[in-house]
This record gives sequence, C-alpha cells and structure tokens, in this order.
Amino acid sequence: MIQLSDIFKYSLTPEDLDFCQHHADLMAAGFSLYSFREDKQQGNSAYFRGKVGELATYRWLEHNNIKIIHTPFREEYKKRNPKDDFIVEIDNQQIQIEARCKGRNVYVLPDYVCCTDMIKASLLYIFTSYNAKKQVVEVLGYADWNILKQHAYESPKGTQNSVYTQRTDEFNILIKHLEPLDKFKLLN
Repeated sequence: MIQLSDIFKYSLTPEDLDFCQHHADLMAAGFSLYSFREDKQQGNSAYFRGKVGELATYRWLEHNNIKIIHTPFREEYKKRNPKDDFIVEIDNQQIQIEARCKGRNVYVLPDYVCCTDMIKASLLYIFTSYNAKKQVVEVLGYADWNILKQHAYESPKGTQNSVYTQRTDEFNILIKHLEPLDKFKLLN
C-alpha cells in the first residue's frame, strides 16, 4: 500500500506550463478525443492536464535514471497513436506506460480516487494529480493489470457522487491501492 511519503512532487515552472500548453494546442489542432467524463469532445484544458501529468511522469523517470525509449511528446498530432505513451527500459525489458492525470485544487489523500476510461492488460498505469492552484503535480504511484484487477472498480454511466453525475463508464482505483514508485525499478 502506498504512503503519502512515497509520492513524488514536481513544481511546474513557467517553461513547463508553456511546454504543456504548446502540446495541448497541437493536440487540439491535430485531432480531438472523446472525454469519457463529459460525454463530448475533449477541450484544450483536458489536453493540457494530460500533458502536465505526462511531463511530471517524464521528470520522475529522469530523476530515477530510468531509460526512456519513447515519450508522448511530438510536434504533430494529426492522428491518434495507440502506442504514443512512454516506453521505458528496465533490465532490458521494454514497458509501455500510460500516464493518467486527475486535476484537483488540493493535495491528495490516500482515499482519493484515480481514474481511467479503459484498462489494457498490457499497459502499466502511472497516476498523477495536478494541483492547479499550487502548480504542483504529484506522481502518485502505479498499477499494473494485477493491481487494477484486484482494486479497480467501475463507475458506470449515470453514477452520482457529490460532485457530478458520471456521463460515461470509467474505472477507479484509490490512491492507497497503488504501488509505491520505489517498487517501479524492480519490475521484471
């Protein structure tokens, strides 16, 4: 189980924000994705939040000297590429990582939820939380197929919580059920 002390916090610089906005603008101009939460085409803010999560994941990978083979940052986003995630190498094994980012205006607690619109057994998911008020991204932890199978639960379309009504299906996992980042390098 993850502890809050396991979380990697990354403070965004003005250059980081410009970088993320640049890539969000390119994505919005290149192709549009469907927002699983809003049940409509995604807006620029969703692309921006995604790029913030990816940048923080990149910084964490760099900080831990993990060999990065491929990043999801490119100068042209004319079509969707299902393999346009991080690909890293650990002990001569390539691992494809999907970085997922949830926007919040607070720092996280263990019972907060991370979400994804789909789960692919072949991917490893790194979850991040973007605190827009503080311009800080928390790289929380990761989950592979086994962890998601054990702890993730579906929020079907129409489910209501205190904030909104779920407009499409999504999968949730509590932060406390993520694997700590320090175990990441031990993957084999």
